[in-house]
Amino acid sequence: MHGVTKACSSNNFQECGCDSSKLNEPVDPQSKFAWGGCSDNVSFGAAIARSFLDSGVKMRYRRMPRVMKTNLHNNIVGRTVVSRSLEKKCKCHGASGSCEMKSCWQSLPELREIGNKLRQMYDQVKQVDMKNGQLVVSSTGPTDFEARFARGAMYGRIPPFRRHPRARLLSRPVREQEVPDSNQLVFLTGSPNFCHHTPHLGSLGTVGRVCQITENNESHCNSLCCGRGYVQERVEITRKCKCKFVWCCEVKCELCKETLTIYRCR
Repeated sequence: MHGVTKACSSNNFQECGCDSSKLNEPVDPQSKFAWGGCSDNVSFGAAIARSFLDSGVKMRYRRMPRVMKTNLHNNIVGRTVVSRSLEKKCKCHGASGSCEMKSCWQSLPELREIGNKLRQMYDQVKQVDMKNGQLVVSSTGPTDFEARFARGAMYGRIPPFRRHPRARLLSRPVREQEVPDSNQLVFLTGSPNFCHHTPHLGSLGTVGRVCQITENNESHCNSLCCGRGYVQERVEITRKCKCKFVWCCEVKCELCKETLTIYRCR
């Protein structure tokens, strides 16, 4: 949707162009601006995305209504996020930069910014089920707190989950059945826990995996080790060194031993 919308504004498609709907809207004279320029045509982009993505989902999952409705709902959420991300941008007009009048248009931000919004929504994802042909928030899924706690443990931000000794005294809150709205991403079944060795799912787990403590990425020990911690090892490796070109025509190297410090997940 984002790509199609931007392509329309750039005049790359003959079938669409700028959104001219704002040009006829009345503007408050005190605001000193008028709609102009080339506003991004999100309506056209949404229509193309709906036609392209939703039709594929309906065809592929026509015999799996729960999966179909879940994917269609998430498609709606994505289109809604893009549509609501429009920003007003303006250009000043006037002598010597006085900005006595501005012409403004609506523009979508960079795709990364929209992706960041969706990533934040992912942290509030809701588990759903289908009842009477409608998606409803599941009463058996994890609470928001449990979901956030589990994700934190997975990425090493908090220790692994341990039941509090008084937990048996705390009653689980009763949920009212709710219908997810267009601001909520949803899912049907939880993802496997790839922190553990699960052969039938093809997961080798992360115990014994080499990790890093310098670069802050997905290979960092705090992320890869799932909150279990890591151990330090000293290993000796043999590698090629002092290579030189010998006429003609080969490269000859010596073998050198080197001691490295590595880190492995517990």
